[in-house]
Amino acid sequence: MVKVVHCIDAEGPLEETPEVRATLTSKPCFPTWAELEQHLGVLTKRKGSYCDTQGNPPRFSWFIADNIGWVDNPRRKATGQHAVYDRILPYVSPEDSIGWHFHAVSPRRRALEYSTTWTTHLPIAEEALCRRLLERGTFPSTFRAGGAVMRPDLAAWLDLFIPFDYSTHPPVGGPGDAMDWRAPVDGKRIQVLTPELDSISYHMTTDDVERVFSIDAVMPGAGVLAYAGHDRRSVLSDLSLATGLVTKVAAGRPWQWANAQEALRNDYRPVPWVLKERDSVTFFTTNQLIYGSPFLAVADGDLVYRDNPTQEDAMTWAFRIPPGAKVAIAAWPAL
Repeated sequence: MVKVVHCIDAEGPLEETPEVRATLTSKPCFPTWAELEQHLGVLTKRKGSYCDTQGNPPRFSWFIADNIGWVDNPRRKATGQHAVYDRILPYVSPEDSIGWHFHAVSPRRRALEYSTTWTTHLPIAEEALCRRLLERGTFPSTFRAGGAVMRPDLAAWLDLFIPFDYSTHPPVGGPGDAMDWRAPVDGKRIQVLTPELDSISYHMTTDDVERVFSIDAVMPGAGVLAYAGHDRRSVLSDLSLATGLVTKVAAGRPWQWANAQEALRNDYRPVPWVLKERDSVTFFTTNQLIYGSPFLAVADGDLVYRDNPTQEDAMTWAFRIPPGAKVAIAAWPAL
């Protein structure tokens, strides 16, 4: 059965200049939190009108951004660590998933510039993820790259820490056109083609939808139809448009809503850790093989950063914690 994944890049409100607004061909943005949150409240009440063929309401996949690291902010985005996360969280249902969305900071650190390198300001991105783990106690299994900018350095980084990648945007010319999403690519992360539903750059078509139903007919259970929109525009309009497209193409064939994690791995949970200290060294042990490497977050005074523990065996890592520092560790099961 085809699983439909409604991805939301949650970046908070966004102001549009009169010049930008005059050229828009898509829905306008919510410029304030008051307007955005009012809309999300309406969405919560009305989403039950858009059930799948099993009678279940939508499950959303919130890819929540941390808007940090810029020297300017011309469109008045919600900046600061957890600024978006804390405002979006009340609207996330238990059936939804929370992933990470991040725009790599450009070399000049300008808010409206896309960066084509992940590593120029990598410590900024890693600090954001460290703080989410240390201060909010959560670590994502799913990711969407800001601006759909995927480059080899980001790909290699994701292969270490985050197993499910919803960044791939059409057109694609290599693996991914008709692949089985149940299997990782080259033993690494799983990539899912995720077009923009209705934006200036792309509009999802009936061909996009039929392609996934055709995959599922050949490889049952492999059909994952993912698409993306933003919280700053009408999610309800996106939901209505997507449901209409899927219902039309399905033509009676069954389909179901799924969040971004369960669409690829059901009952997939962070690995548990047992900590032991010996000779001022902390040993982190889990009971199963993990995906990639552990993500070790360190808060040492004003410094917050990721560090690399040393691997002792297949399921044990060691790290000498700086005096007075706080650490948190996270990893996902091997695929």
